[in-house]
Amino acid sequence: MLHDSTFFCISLRAEKIRALIVGGGRAAFIKAKTFVERGCHVTVLAPAVRDEFAQFDAGSVEIRRAVYAVAALAGHQLVVIATDDDAVNAQIQRDCEARDKLYVMCGDAQQGLFVTPTTRDTEQAMIAVHTKAGSPRSAVFLAEKLAEDARQYDAFIAWIADIRQQIKERDDKDEIMRTLNTDAVFDLFMQGRQNELFDRYVNHREI
Repeated sequence: MLHDSTFFCISLRAEKIRALIVGGGRAAFIKAKTFVERGCHVTVLAPAVRDEFAQFDAGSVEIRRAVYAVAALAGHQLVVIATDDDAVNAQIQRDCEARDKLYVMCGDAQQGLFVTPTTRDTEQAMIAVHTKAGSPRSAVFLAEKLAEDARQYDAFIAWIADIRQQIKERDDKDEIMRTLNTDAVFDLFMQGRQNELFDRYVNHREI
């Protein structure tokens, strides 16, 4: 059965994001690892943290060994609520809502404002996957399959992106982009006919 929640996906500039993770257990560690790998600035707030947190260097994760206080929310755009105390989690949730913070509830994803998708990268694309019925392992399986398929397009996408930069001031840019981003042009590209394609669709020369 599908969940009632509807996802609205956006991509954040990771290097500009400051994430606060309240809690020092396994769920907190997994979230910290996810955010660090993407390049976010991470602060972990907890009286004690698991030994695994030692793998993070001080430049990527700041560990604050203290109990939660509302002042800790300041300066953070994302908040991960991951303590083992339901009352504390509820208080953090109320504080986040009062201050318009985006937060995730590790104990119950349906209670938060965002979830982190399973992601996989190719050279030219990032694949992000949710399953509507809530099966994380299935999301991993699907993301791997999609990334495997997407890798065959990396060189083509890089070529298209280069052309887009060259013609970004032209009035016919959108028309050219619509024409190039097709299966027919991809097939010709894979035959090594890039120069012909460029002349035909960018320079408008009959070949």
